[in-house]
Amino acid sequence: MKLWDLSTGNVVGDYPDLGDLVRGAFRLGQANPGVSAAHFDAEDEERKASFDLRWRADMRGIKRWQKAHPGNDLVWPDHADMVVWLLGEVDRLRAALDSTRGAVLTVAQYDPWASEWLAKHPLRP
Repeated sequence: MKLWDLSTGNVVGDYPDLGDLVRGAFRLGQANPGVSAAHFDAEDEERKASFDLRWRADMRGIKRWQKAHPGNDLVWPDHADMVVWLLGEVDRLRAALDSTRGAVLTVAQYDPWASEWLAKHPLRP
């Protein structure tokens, strides 16, 4: 299978076939005789775990975005746009929390029970 340079339209090489990959792995093993297959398996598992972590985080963000934008159940937002939207949601929720915290502190000024409760359970800033 040919590898094309799309900017020029020229063939720049061939994709490696399975034989090339096996020969390359064999040469890598010969060049690094102290490195076992278990080492490469561990590296592969680490890459997979990293990918899966990122994938699950992206899926949580996409689901939140879809829930906030009804009718877009089959739409995946651009990653950068989704991150900007999520950061805006964090700011919005933080502002709501701050206003709620202020309301609780206002009640505590006028209600002795609330003042006593807050003394035992301080609000985190």
